[in-house]
Amino acid sequence: MGFNGTLTTTTWAGEDQSWIANDKGLTTLRPITLNMALFTAGTHFPNGYMPSGMTLGIVTATGLYGPYLEAAVDGRTVLRGFLFSTEYIADVNGKLTVAMFWEGIIREARLPTNHGLDANGKADLTSVRYEA
Repeated sequence: MGFNGTLTTTTWAGEDQSWIANDKGLTTLRPITLNMALFTAGTHFPNGYMPSGMTLGIVTATGLYGPYLEAAVDGRTVLRGFLFSTEYIADVNGKLTVAMFWEGIIREARLPTNHGLDANGKADLTSVRYEA
């Protein structure tokens, strides 16, 4: 066994939490568990990671979270919070424990692409104030 000289590099996305406008919500983050089978690779984590700021709803039958979705029939029609930090997705069918931001001030224009926030979600989550 000799040294093969192959160099491997890994590129990570930089964390962008510029959508969080104040520090209030940082002291009240909630630990939650995501059901990764509810997320779509091309929409929610097209580059192998899910960016912070994605909207989350809870599946009432399991207590697990998935993407907030107004058309869902499993309880995710109510916005519960936002993914706090960018998460690398290794198992697309497993479960992942993450932190959820659920109160404070959010800069809407800074949320990531395909974040999922809509007018009904804003009405659901009254512990968040939304700025442009």
